[in-house]
Amino acid sequence: MKAKTASKLTRVIIYVGLTAGVLVIIIPFYWMVISSIKPSGEIFTYPPIAIPKELYIGHYIKLFSETYFLRNFMNSLFIASAYTIISTFFCSLGGYALAKFRFPGRNTLFFIILGSLMIPLPVTIIPLFFLISKFGWINAYPSVILPFSASAMGIFMMRQNMLGIPNDLLDAARIDGCSEFAIYYKVLLPVIKPALVTYIIIAFLWSWNDFLWPLIALKTEEMLTLPLFINNSRGQYNIDYGRIMSSSTLATLPVVVVFAFMARKVIAGALAGSIKG
Repeated sequence: MKAKTASKLTRVIIYVGLTAGVLVIIIPFYWMVISSIKPSGEIFTYPPIAIPKELYIGHYIKLFSETYFLRNFMNSLFIASAYTIISTFFCSLGGYALAKFRFPGRNTLFFIILGSLMIPLPVTIIPLFFLISKFGWINAYPSVILPFSASAMGIFMMRQNMLGIPNDLLDAARIDGCSEFAIYYKVLLPVIKPALVTYIIIAFLWSWNDFLWPLIALKTEEMLTLPLFINNSRGQYNIDYGRIMSSSTLATLPVVVVFAFMARKVIAGALAGSIKG
C-alpha cells in the first residue's frame, strides 16, 4: 500500500514538474504572439492583457510595407536551406569514410575532428574573416553558407550511426556491382534516415538562428538575415517592440511547425548510435 502511494506521489511530482516546464516555455511564446497583435501602447500595460479586445495587424502591415522583412526572410530561408543541404552531404560523406573505410591515420583524424569542437567560435572569427575577404565573399551568400558546412558534430553523428550498419551489407552491394557512391546513396542513407532527419533539423535551426557570424560577414540591409533584422529593430533612442514581436512571431512559427512534424524522428535519430564504439 505504501509502495503504491509513493508511486502515485512520484507520478504527481513528475507531472507537476513537466507541466511547470511546459508553461515556462509556452508563456513567453504566447506573450510574444499576443503582443504582436496589440497596439504598441498596450504591450506593457499593467496588469497584462492575456487576450486582446481587438485584433491589431498594424505591426505586420508596417513590417511588409516599410522594411526589408520579406527580403531578409528569404535570405534566411535560402541560407539555412543551402547550408543544410551542403552540410548534410559533407557530414554524411565524412561519417561514411570514418566508419567504413580503413586507412592510415583514420582514428587520429577522427580525434582531431572531435577536438575541433572544443575550439570556441570567437577564436576562429578573425582568421575566417580574413579568409573570406581574400575570396571576395564579404556580404555574399557563400560567406555564411560554406565556412561551417563540414560540421564536426555532424560528422560524429553520421559516423556513430553508420558504425551499426553491417559491413556484409556493403560487401553484398559491391558484389552486385554498386560503386562506392551508389552504396553511400542507395544503401547507407536510407538506413540512417532518422539520424539524417535529426541532423537536417539541427543544421537548419543553427543556420536559421545564427547571429554572430552573419553580423560580421553581411553588411547591407538587403543581405541581412532575420536575427539581424530583429536586432536592428532596436533604435538608438527607442525600441520598436511591436516590430520585434511581429517579426519574431513570423520567424519562429515555421521552425515550430517543422519540428512538430519531425519530433519523433529527431528523438530516434538522437538515440541511434549512442552506445556504439
